[in-house]
Amino acid sequence: MNAELYILRNDGGKAVLGNSELNAIANALKANDTKLVYRTELDSDEDRIIECVIQSTAPNEKIDYIIIPNAFDGNVNTVIYRTLSDIVSDKDSSVKRRFSEKNGSEETEFAKAKPICENQLENGCFFLVNGKSFILLPEAKASAIDRMLKEAIPFINAEGYHSKTIAYSLWHVFRIEDIVAHTLVAEDQQVFFKGDYQKRINAPIITTGNELVKQEIADFSKELNLDELYHYIGEVKDSTEVVLESLSFDDIKKKI
Repeated sequence: MNAELYILRNDGGKAVLGNSELNAIANALKANDTKLVYRTELDSDEDRIIECVIQSTAPNEKIDYIIIPNAFDGNVNTVIYRTLSDIVSDKDSSVKRRFSEKNGSEETEFAKAKPICENQLENGCFFLVNGKSFILLPEAKASAIDRMLKEAIPFINAEGYHSKTIAYSLWHVFRIEDIVAHTLVAEDQQVFFKGDYQKRINAPIITTGNELVKQEIADFSKELNLDELYHYIGEVKDSTEVVLESLSFDDIKKKI
């Protein structure tokens, strides 16, 4: 998955994020198989925010998440929160009209703000615009990113990625890879069992998680030890490469 980072500037035009914070956020995303593809600086200016939202949600932009640290104070008083709220609102407003004018004839789907953690709005919130999640966080720390990745389901009743946590998605993808590479192809022991990863990750299941839905996914994600999940992902990747390198051309043509 791909992410864009909005970097807010203060009244003096200086970015509020330092290099160490930027690097920490980039590393937290990378550890979750999410690539930081853009870093966009913007002022507390409604028109600039509108332009950035339109650009980020354009059909040709391969972005899944737009992460905005220092953008939410729990009291919904930040300019970017108010601007996004007006954009997705059903009510007419100056911001809504300017967004529609700049966006032209493009059809746009909206979903209103939802807390990252139910009943804990101070942890941040999501807006959904054209299938892209705008994630407003109260601080610029890797820990805030980790919390978001682990627990957040932007819109629990939506279809696709937005009804899942990133932690669940990572679990699901790499359990499939482990099962296919070892049980079906190499016919040897899965990394999951060989490394005792159920205990290490604190996972209540050993499956790919297909059986989980909605709140079950949220509850499952909260149980996971993310550091051990990252280790598992790395080991699965390395072991899969070994399996692939061992295959002959005839092996590749076999049906499983």
